[in-house]
Parts: sequence; structure tokens; C-alpha cells
Amino acid sequence: MDPSKDFMDPTKDFMDSTIVFPDSERGNVVRPILTIIFTSVRYANGMILVFKHFFYRSYVGLSLWPFIILRNPALKADRVLINHERIHLRQQAELLVVFFYLWYAVEWTIRCICYLDTYQAYRNISFEREAYWHERDAEYLENRSAFRFVRYLFEPS
Repeated sequence: MDPSKDFMDPTKDFMDSTIVFPDSERGNVVRPILTIIFTSVRYANGMILVFKHFFYRSYVGLSLWPFIILRNPALKADRVLINHERIHLRQQAELLVVFFYLWYAVEWTIRCICYLDTYQAYRNISFEREAYWHERDAEYLENRSAFRFVRYLFEPS
């Protein structure tokens, strides 16, 4: 069995997959690298890191593409939290990461002005609305259409 096929199998964990660069001997390294990047967006479970002192207040998880960062190792077993963060990874990939953070910051600022409450602003960001709404649905990412977070921009809270 070709180990590079394991990488594209959605049932395999990203960290346990073997990545093979079949064309690198001939000098064609761009295609395998792009394949890894784009298949990781679609199929990867996310690389999970644990940093105890990385978080502000009561936050326990964070997605910084392609990583999911957690406050403590026990949270790796929290399927709802991991699914929530994976939804954010998909959103980040769709907006080429940098535009996700720009949009997030602008929307959070606007919502802070509207709600005069930073927590309410956070909970009403379109990215967060989508993630909280679907975090308990394990199959959501398999069926999710691209840019689905836009639907949550103007829905009343």
C-alpha cells in the first residue's frame, strides 16, 4: 500500500500520516507540496498542540492554521471542542488564513461597538456563530459548503 494514500484518507489522524514526496527526486517539488497543503485543508484533523500559558482568561482552545492549540492535554478528548476548532481551520483555509484574521478583527471591532461588550461581540462574530452552531455535528465538515460562515453575518442573535 502506498503510504502517501494514507495522507488523503480522512479516517487517518494527520499527525500519524506518512508524507511521501514521489516527484521530489525529479525536481518537481511544487505539486507534492501543494497537494499536501490543499489535502490538509480538506481532510486533516488538525495538528494539536498544548500550551498551558498561551490563553487569556477562560479560553481553552484556539485555531492557528494548521494547528489547534489547547490549554491542557485532557482537552484532546473533547470532541465538541476539537470539532469547533476544525470548523475554524476550514474557515481560515477558505480565506487564505491572513484574510480570516483581518475579517475576524474587523468584525469583532464592529460588534464591540454595537454590543458594548467584548464577550457578546466575540460570540456574534460570523465565524464563531457557525462554529458554535455546528460544533456538536461530527459530520458537519464533510457536508459543509464553502464560505458557509457568510450566512451567519446578518442573522439575529
